[in-house]
Amino acid sequence: MPPKIPTRTDAYVQCGCGGTMAIATVEPIPDKPLVMRHTYRCLECGREERFEVAKKGVGD
Repeated sequence: MPPKIPTRTDAYVQCGCGGTMAIATVEPIPDKPLVMRHTYRCLECGREERFEVAKKGVGD
C-alpha cells in the first residue's frame, strides 16, 4: 500500500477514496527554493492532491 504523504522518491500515494494516486507533475516553488511541488492524481476517482516535498539533499 502506498504512503499517505509522499517523500521525494514516491511515485504513488494513497487517495482518500482508497485508490492509488500517481505523480502527475513536479514543479519548482519560486519563493521556496528547498522544496518542489508534487501533484498526484488518483487513478480511480480523478482527485488531485499537491504536496511540498524537500529536494534531494535537504533533510536527508
